[in-house]
Amino acid sequence: MTRHGIGLFGGSFDPVHDAHLELARRAKKQLSLREVWFVPAWQPPHKSEQVLSPAEDRLAMLELAIEGHKGLAICTIEIDQQEVAYSVQTVDALTHTHLGARFYLLLGEDSLRELPRWREPRRLLQMAPPVVMPRSVDLRRSGAFGEGGRKMSAVMGSSIIWLTGPPVNLSSTDLRASLARGERPKGMNPKVIDYIEKQGLYREHILP
Repeated sequence: MTRHGIGLFGGSFDPVHDAHLELARRAKKQLSLREVWFVPAWQPPHKSEQVLSPAEDRLAMLELAIEGHKGLAICTIEIDQQEVAYSVQTVDALTHTHLGARFYLLLGEDSLRELPRWREPRRLLQMAPPVVMPRSVDLRRSGAFGEGGRKMSAVMGSSIIWLTGPPVNLSSTDLRASLARGERPKGMNPKVIDYIEKQGLYREHILP
């Protein structure tokens, strides 16, 4: 039986921006995936102290952002649980409920560097090989994984699949600050910005 490829892209998406969409589209095209699923977290384990926008707002922004993009979808498995979920648990659950799928884990460069600190990273990558879009430095040439370099090599249960094309440098933190100042920053879907303004999101990020 031929298994169809599905990319899993987890994150808080607070807010979703063009770099998220570009990673998903690039992975779908370059790996000939049937779909890419955005998997918004209820509360990311590595951001346990961060207050996120309400799940319903982050879902609404994702829906607006992917509207009209064929093959991009939202998987609410972690939101539905309403508790901290680890990627290895999510992928394990999806593997057992979607037997015809071959899953891939979509990551940005920053997330790749954090992989050794994730729960059961080797088992995670055995179930879903990592697909990474570099942010700036071409890690394929440098092999630079920061201080976790050696540990990263030991963690990898499968080869990294590097996406080609120019890096897209956008920061959710910077975008939130820009939105708090009443700006309409580049790098975001205008419909998402309209929603943010209507709902009054990110106003708490205004600095004194």
